[in-house]
Amino acid sequence: MTLPEVVDFYVRHHGSGTNKTLNELVELFIAEKRRVGRSTHYENSIRYYANSFMDYVGKDALVGNITRKQVT
Repeated sequence: MTLPEVVDFYVRHHGSGTNKTLNELVELFIAEKRRVGRSTHYENSIRYYANSFMDYVGKDALVGNITRKQVT
């Protein structure tokens, strides 16, 4: 599955109207991955890519307002 496909699915099923910020969502995602035993290396990788994306759209961007074009 590609990232745009994941985003499309999220927008269709969950994204529209959410008031979570991108930073909040990333932290929830990382906490869940930590809970299920993912490695520190995995967490650092996710943070690297998430931070790059947050630099682009803003860490306080509401997830429901992020467009497919921004993700692509």
